[in-house]
Amino acid sequence: MSLLEQASLVMIPSGYKEDVVYCPKPTDGSGDLTFTRASDGTRVNSSGLVENVPWNLFQYSNDFSNVAWTKYNATLTSGQSDPFGGTNAWKFEAIISAQADFRQTVSGANSYSFYAKAGTSPEFRLWSGTSGTIFNLSTGTISSGSGIIESVGNGWYRCTILTSTSASVTLIPYFVGNAGDYIYVAFGQAQTTTTAKPYFPTTDRQNVPRLTYEGGCPSLLLEPQRTNDVFPSEDFSGYSGSGATISTNQAVSPDGTQNADLMYPATSGNFAGKYKNVAATTTGVVSCFVKQAGKRYAIVGTDNNATYTCIFDLQTATVVYEATNYTGSIEALSNGWYRISAVYTSSTAAAYPFIGVADNSSGSVVVDGTNGIYIWGFQYERNVSYPTSYIPTTSASVTRVADAAYKTGISSLIGQTQGTLFADIIRTTSTGNDSFWLNINDNSSNNWIFMGIDGLGSRFYLRASSTTIVDEYPSLSLGRHKLAIAYQSGSIVGYIDGTQVFTSSSTYTIGSLTGINLGYSGASLGTPVNTPAQVNEVVLFPTSLTNAELAALTTL
Repeated sequence: MSLLEQASLVMIPSGYKEDVVYCPKPTDGSGDLTFTRASDGTRVNSSGLVENVPWNLFQYSNDFSNVAWTKYNATLTSGQSDPFGGTNAWKFEAIISAQADFRQTVSGANSYSFYAKAGTSPEFRLWSGTSGTIFNLSTGTISSGSGIIESVGNGWYRCTILTSTSASVTLIPYFVGNAGDYIYVAFGQAQTTTTAKPYFPTTDRQNVPRLTYEGGCPSLLLEPQRTNDVFPSEDFSGYSGSGATISTNQAVSPDGTQNADLMYPATSGNFAGKYKNVAATTTGVVSCFVKQAGKRYAIVGTDNNATYTCIFDLQTATVVYEATNYTGSIEALSNGWYRISAVYTSSTAAAYPFIGVADNSSGSVVVDGTNGIYIWGFQYERNVSYPTSYIPTTSASVTRVADAAYKTGISSLIGQTQGTLFADIIRTTSTGNDSFWLNINDNSSNNWIFMGIDGLGSRFYLRASSTTIVDEYPSLSLGRHKLAIAYQSGSIVGYIDGTQVFTSSSTYTIGSLTGINLGYSGASLGTPVNTPAQVNEVVLFPTSLTNAELAALTTL
């Protein structure tokens, strides 16, 4: 029998939906984790692109009875046969002899799609802003306007229109017919990219987990609340500074869209670039996605001079200059893109997040036609000491709320008198106060077992009947690690990466353990994270594994 066969709960990031992270074990779903984050977030997908989660901008994308959809001269009846063998489609029927439609307003979409099938009417129309397209559902052709119509079988078509991003656009699916005429519709999607994505069902569009592929394989990304105070984050044409010229939408950005700007020097000199004026702070992070476009060096910081910046060589992917009190980092993405960041801590408040282009590590530059760098996704996080995932902005600051992943009421899956916790995690930042712990408890601090990242190392902790039994702090570097703690009265053992890091023979009597929390150690189950990490796997065993089993389980 393999070790995983002995487990009572296994979380390997692979499946998710709103509010839920699926666990392949137990198979009846009783261990699936509850997930909350009352906002959107971004991730790196399996193609190496930065994308929003969820990518479907519609609320209640297949619940057309919901008030999120405004109906005119139409009734929509659920329970109809859908394109994929279910009964999730809707009968879209005209009440009177006039245009029948339903509509929803969204912001920032570049494409809209619906699945549609002819009924008594063969016509289906999509209208966005000032343009519309007529799809003929009998012939599978476009009668008027521009768009894409794709057969998916059984008379169903996926109908798509492309549009330019707008701050607010109302999408109107409709047809014109006599009273009683109808067609069938299903699965609406609005997305920021023009390349069709698989349909993603939404309700209120909140609490969608993020499976990021930054390490190649999917891991559950959990981060604290953060705000991007720079806006707009993807259009640099209105930024201040005369040292550089901006040409908009010149390259495909890390999100796969032709929306990256070209920055090139306007005059020869030092620290050519652009900046925004924002609220000042003495601690923060400035970051930007950059790519070579004839120039080799990029600059990011809090003002346009050597005292407030870090400089990066985009050819060697290295940090070549850091001002006093500034720390630079560079992360490779796909297609020649990098994300560069400058963390600063200074007694002097900074208020001018800056992105620049250079010819060398000293920050000087000469005009050489339009040679420069591509830039996209500018971010300024105030009063923090490390960067987090990209937060897109348009006309105002945007806040991404903290992630929380937990499960209550699972005492039957947790070893009560003995058991083992295992976690495969990636430590993405290292500061003196960060903590990311896998913990089981009784929804209080009376009975509590956890392990994970803490401060500049790790922490293993066991508290029974309000008495601390074990509290150990082994070292833990950045990167991927496998941790485990096996517990039973008289024998408590901790392992990291195949090596035993502590043992204790203390005896104890522990109360009922009822739930699991991924993230902060907060004794209340559901407490959101306060530092980021990527979770590759979490396993609970109802028995205390042997040292040999712990060594095998945690070896990288």
